[in-house]
Amino acid sequence: MTLTLLRHIAFYDRDVRAGNWHYTTAGKMLRVGDMTLGVLGLGRIGKRMAHIGRNCFKRVIACDPYIIDGDFPAYVERVDLQSLFREGDAISLHVPLTDETRAMVNSGVLRLMRPGSVLVNTARGAVVNIDDLLKALDAGTLDGAALDVLPVEPPARDHPIMKHQRVLLTPHSAFYSVESEKELRRKAAQNLIDWAKSGRPRYVVVEGPQ
Repeated sequence: MTLTLLRHIAFYDRDVRAGNWHYTTAGKMLRVGDMTLGVLGLGRIGKRMAHIGRNCFKRVIACDPYIIDGDFPAYVERVDLQSLFREGDAISLHVPLTDETRAMVNSGVLRLMRPGSVLVNTARGAVVNIDDLLKALDAGTLDGAALDVLPVEPPARDHPIMKHQRVLLTPHSAFYSVESEKELRRKAAQNLIDWAKSGRPRYVVVEGPQ
């Protein structure tokens, strides 16, 4: 989703189908290899995104106040929230939904972003204030946004997010593959078996005190 936005793939597809054949139809485009990837939330999935991103982007930065410095990979630069949005050309969200993260991506941080930057959310829909996101897109602060998750799923058909030309939407499918769905079901069944045998599931959401 990040590269699709930065390379304007979906926008080109739309233009070609409309009869517009030129590499400039989707707007100005910068070289990804000169850009900075910002990762918000450096847990398991955020680390994976950073690992993939280091091969495409010039620089990878991340913000996660709950991870110690030693758990930051050597190729990831630690920054605070404001610096992440100020310096990142592409921001990828990987945080859980809590009281702290609800609507944390709002006008306060979006206004810090560079013109031409993009935002990708494959975390939880309510992490982003959708009204503020649409205003940032309309103002030209953001070049595009890709959302796999939304505060209300599915969104109302007449919601402005459904009509915006610089937004890519997918139906909460970032997790999906044939293999991942099989694994999901297998792990759920395995948890029941383990619970019956030992009173503790093998695959836990949160590791608490014993």
